[in-house]
Amino acid sequence: PLSVQVCTNCKSLQLVHIVPSELIFKNYSYTTGASKPLVEHFHRLADEIAENHVESPDELVIEIGSNDGSLLSRLKGKSRCADSCRFF
Repeated sequence: PLSVQVCTNCKSLQLVHIVPSELIFKNYSYTTGASKPLVEHFHRLADEIAENHVESPDELVIEIGSNDGSLLSRLKGKSRCADSCRFF
């Protein structure tokens, strides 16, 4: 059985049990590049960023949590791109 706890301040619900990430993500191979609509979305977003926010190819662009780099790869040549920053 699962147990749920409630935050009395914000009424948020969450499971009490913590499932090990090794179990959840053992066969998880999701990448942005595996989804054509997501790649198209990130390419449009990158084009918008380059057009409206990057004034020089010398400007540094950083994407936090970039998954497989689909957004940054579109900005290469239009800006300096840092390697992705990942927090796991």
